[in-house]
Amino acid sequence: MGAPSKNPIEVRRSEFTEKALRLEGRPFSFKGYELFIPIYDSHADETHLMTGRQVAKSTTCANFSLAETAIIPFFKILYTSPTREQTRKFSTTRVGKTMAHSPEYRNLYVHPELSQNVLQKIMRNGSELHFTYAADDPDRARGISADRLLADETQDVHYDAVIPVLRECLSASKYAYITTAGTPKTMENSMEFLWRRSTQHEWGLRCPGCSKINFIIDEKSIGLKGPICKYCGHLLDVVPNYHPRFDKRNGFWVPANPDKDRQGFHIPQPVLSLHANDPKKWRMLLSKMPDGDAGYSLSRFKNEVLGVSDALGKRMITRDHLISLCDANETFASPPNKGWNKGISNIAAGIDWGGGSVIKKGTLSDMDVVSRTVLWIWGMWKGRAYKCLFYKVFPADHPIHDIAEIIHYLKEFNVEMVYGDAGEGHVANSMIQEALGPGRLYQCQYGFHKKPLTWNAHDRYLLDRTTIIDCFFLQRVLKKRVVFANKQQMTAAFDDFLAEYEEVTMDGTGRRVWRHAPAEPDDALHAAIFGWLAMMSLTTDYNDIAAFDTSLITQ
Repeated sequence: MGAPSKNPIEVRRSEFTEKALRLEGRPFSFKGYELFIPIYDSHADETHLMTGRQVAKSTTCANFSLAETAIIPFFKILYTSPTREQTRKFSTTRVGKTMAHSPEYRNLYVHPELSQNVLQKIMRNGSELHFTYAADDPDRARGISADRLLADETQDVHYDAVIPVLRECLSASKYAYITTAGTPKTMENSMEFLWRRSTQHEWGLRCPGCSKINFIIDEKSIGLKGPICKYCGHLLDVVPNYHPRFDKRNGFWVPANPDKDRQGFHIPQPVLSLHANDPKKWRMLLSKMPDGDAGYSLSRFKNEVLGVSDALGKRMITRDHLISLCDANETFASPPNKGWNKGISNIAAGIDWGGGSVIKKGTLSDMDVVSRTVLWIWGMWKGRAYKCLFYKVFPADHPIHDIAEIIHYLKEFNVEMVYGDAGEGHVANSMIQEALGPGRLYQCQYGFHKKPLTWNAHDRYLLDRTTIIDCFFLQRVLKKRVVFANKQQMTAAFDDFLAEYEEVTMDGTGRRVWRHAPAEPDDALHAAIFGWLAMMSLTTDYNDIAAFDTSLITQ
């Protein structure tokens, strides 16, 4: 997680935790958990924890938060998870319970007249703990000022929609520390993205048989009685001699990318004595092997037990299918080609605005994350198919710079209705509305909602992200009710379409969600979807999404 490098503190977090905090009524001890001491006492500005399930990640995050807010007066931590229930549970059963059963801490830092509710805890020394939740929509966290962002269960967060906004909560802090933590899923998930851009610390276990160093990263290290050497098969000893301050003869952290600024730590179940040295727990672990009684797939075993990413996300469409929808004789241009509107009855557009604070390759915070502005124009062709009349991916820059050009294209193609992304484009949408006239632009915003499309009675349509993407792919793309230009012109757009993949969340709900790798943008897909919604609004034909909301059926 990282100790304050900008203002070094004399008391180490690990020392404070052992002296002041209690776990289940007993003084906290690192015995059996010695590998966490360097994580508690790290000096990194950014830390990434990629872990299996049941490896004390939540306990670590709670203890770390309590120690840091105690050691540094007026220090503010913002904790976030994907769901309200996850955040409530962390605040009450991890942080709140530890505070209540740690008399030394309680007497020094808790005051009955200061807030101690689920979403906010204020300490005697002026420090604060704030708790919120955000999976797709970060608006709930806007306006909160913090010195550390602790983003838990990051694997279930829509990374590029949420994390950049949460980072802004740190913009006024002299510390601006960031911790991300979670259990990996696919190779395209944000957990793997952050891991690859970190120091990639692995816990090394020296084999007592052949003296070679082992890292527990695949099923080859799983033996019948405990973790084994993948070179000679000897049983590995996972417990280092108990510190003071960390004797590392039997285990030590080894970074694969020591020059990276973000410190990453991989913590699988088998490196903890809790699992490796308890015969009953080890039998439970073995039952989760692909051929075991628990019925885990290999991917799930790798994710939840070994804490490593595996496989690629599922796609609903293929590049070959998209190419089959291309007309080799169709090209688009500005100004439009002669006869461009032949057979066209209605014209609508969608705009997916870039994030504004574009993240450049090589920066500390979000290397290779790209958020671009995309304009997409559809025409209703022969009364049945949506034809791509034009699209443009603008360079990764602030969207305000692109507004004049977008207005030019909208007027040039006689666009009648526009849907614009409200998440990052409120000001830009207002400028487009002013240029086009009233009633020709509506804002829309993704989130998690019960209905696919709902008006918020104020200024925007609220979209259920999963359902809307499902409907676009199922009702338009797979049913071949769209026509694209030649495949050369459509290549960039198809790359964005194919960046989107399906995952199932680990938040207890098992929700299907659409995600994309942070380094693989999907902006053209969403511009096309917003334009599709604008066309439905323009023609009052909502049958494409009526299967999910019968009130929208058009006779």
